[in-house]
Parts: sequence; C-alpha cells; structure tokens
Amino acid sequence: MQAKQSKMPRVTRIKQVLIIMLAVIAGIAVAISAFIAYLNYEMDYAVHTIDTSVSSNGRYTLELQSVGQPLFFSGADARLVLKLNQNEIAHVDTTINDDGAQVHKESWHVQWDNSSVTVRLMGSEQYDELVTIGFDGSISTEQTTEQYGKPQKTQTSTEEDTKPATTAITVYATNLTAQPTVLWEQFA
Repeated sequence: MQAKQSKMPRVTRIKQVLIIMLAVIAGIAVAISAFIAYLNYEMDYAVHTIDTSVSSNGRYTLELQSVGQPLFFSGADARLVLKLNQNEIAHVDTTINDDGAQVHKESWHVQWDNSSVTVRLMGSEQYDELVTIGFDGSISTEQTTEQYGKPQKTQTSTEEDTKPATTAITVYATNLTAQPTVLWEQFA
C-alpha cells in the first residue's frame, strides 16, 4: 500500500511540470504570433501622414501618406488624400520608386489651382508622375519624362538601332566518338 501512495505525488508533480511547460511554450508562441502580426501590419497596412499642404483659401487640405513600408529595394506605397473641411473628397493610391526609401516630404511638390490641385510625385528610380485631383473628386494622372522637375535626356535612334537584327541559330548533335554534327541551322 505504501508503494502506491508514494508514486501518486510523483505522477501529479510530473503532470504539473508538463502543464507549466506547455503554458510557457503557448505563451511564447502567442507573443511571437503577436509580434509577427504587428510586423505584417506595419509592413503592409499602416498609414502614416508624411506631409500636409493647405490651399490658399484654407478650405482644402492634401495629405501625403505612406502605406506600409518598402521591403528592401522595392517601391514605397503612397496615398494622396484631398479633404474639404476634414471630409475626404478623393484619394489616389500610387507607388514611389526611390531605391527602397520610405515616402518623405521631398517625394512631392504641390501646386494649388482654382478648381484642382496638381501633385508632382518624385523618386530617384522613376520619371515624375503628375496627379491632378479636382475639387469635384475627379482624378487624372500623367507620366512625364522628367525627374525631380528636370527634363531627362532621351536616347535618339541611330542607323544601327533601326536595322533588323540578324541572329544565327545552330543546333548540334554530339556523339562521343565523333565531332559535333550540324542538325539544323536557320538565320532569322
């Protein structure tokens, strides 16, 4: 009888240790999962207002927002939000290619007109993009051949550029004891 009584507390102690170990492992797993969820949110979904521009009459505001974070050398997702007295009129989602840099105050230049606002979005790896947002909510975009507001040199075609390319395609069959044999040859 005594042997059975002495084993009971030992089995109960092992169960308690296992339960504590499982609880610690579960707590660590929950903490790691929460950290990964936070990183995923920050990398893909978090919206941060980078800069704000106000119209000359003070009624309209335009916000430059970053959406998530660029991963390594990818483009940075950005959003332009036009508001009238804190009510959103329109927004435009776009990407700014700036060698993996985050969206920053130098990524845009704003020009207010009587019925619209024009934004020049700039990045080191892209031509400038002009986005015009009307106060009625209309949106138009235009890709320029400028970088940071300055015209870029364009390559002019030369005589060599306009000649058709000649390519020779040759297929060889190789035998272990003989020289390669031409099976098929074509000029394109």
